[in-house]
Amino acid sequence: MLAASTLSLSVVSTAGFLLARLANRSSFCATQHGLGFGMMASAISVASAGGSTIAAEVQSNGDVTAAAAAFAGDAGSSPKRRRVSSDVTTRFPITVVEKQPRRLVVIADVHGDLGAFAETLLAAGLVDGTGNWAAGETVLVQAGDVFDRGDSDLEVEEWLWTLQEQATESGGAVYHLLGNHEIMNAMGDHSTASPKSFEPFQDLNVDLAPFGSQLDKFPDWGKPRLAAMAPGGPVSKMLASHSVAMKIGDTLLVHGGLRPVNFDPKSCRGATGMACLESLNRWTHEWLIGQGEMPKELWNRDSPVWTRFYSSPGGVELGEEAGADLQKVLDVTGTVRMIVGHTPQEAGINSALGGRLWRTDTGMTAMIGGQPEARQY
Repeated sequence: MLAASTLSLSVVSTAGFLLARLANRSSFCATQHGLGFGMMASAISVASAGGSTIAAEVQSNGDVTAAAAAFAGDAGSSPKRRRVSSDVTTRFPITVVEKQPRRLVVIADVHGDLGAFAETLLAAGLVDGTGNWAAGETVLVQAGDVFDRGDSDLEVEEWLWTLQEQATESGGAVYHLLGNHEIMNAMGDHSTASPKSFEPFQDLNVDLAPFGSQLDKFPDWGKPRLAAMAPGGPVSKMLASHSVAMKIGDTLLVHGGLRPVNFDPKSCRGATGMACLESLNRWTHEWLIGQGEMPKELWNRDSPVWTRFYSSPGGVELGEEAGADLQKVLDVTGTVRMIVGHTPQEAGINSALGGRLWRTDTGMTAMIGGQPEARQY
């Protein structure tokens, strides 16, 4: 059942903002970063600190190849399949994968830019010329913030689900993290969503009845997205399978960051150590499927999806406090590094504290204009 009550305040507060965006649709929508206009991507790999950074180098090409069109979603044979339905199967989020993967690739904030995402997948060798999984036993982690800013956030989410299924069949895996923008959307705050990104939601046939008059202040084109992403809605149920934080082998992955306070029993309702992350993933899952309240742990200055303690300002070395905090977190989780996204890094993917921290949000969406990159180990 849709948890309509969770939308009541956020819907009203953002209605005017979205209505203003509709009136200025043509000026608001940025030109999307894509491969569909005579562009091909190649890869540059820069080795550092036990891994390497993959940069998608865009090169001019006179022909729009079938592969590029498929990546950008322009071809009739696009590899994306509609994964959203009213009876979507919700999986419980993963907290720990003990086995060290043969290859781990992390792609951070995509923000609805299907073209930039496609460039990164191609440069990392994760997909073939038809956009299907081609990386065998590789493990891919998308580090949150698929939604908002760009025009194609639902399509990116659906593509990730398709790749997840294909990777599993090949002995690999695709994992998703929740970012602050996924949380905002589930709360009813779509104030940073592109007006065009509302269009694919029209095809989902979401039941609006549970919301009563709460959606009356919104134009009809906005209502399906709001309902689909509200707790208990079909897209929110997809997000419910995403982790707030997870450990894969010797690597800790989280959108914003983790500090010692996140492992304090007072913050974990009595849990300690990795059980804190397991509990937070469970509480968030229950909220997103419409069977619980939003965890207060997601909405404070130390929230794992909101903190910028390690990532802002970008590209700089961190001080003793950050180093001490990070080491405590790594010790508690039994990991050697933490990978975060959330804060765009003008210099691209970069590290601090001797490679114990990696900042991977490059602002790849066209609205920010950063370089599409991925980090691999």
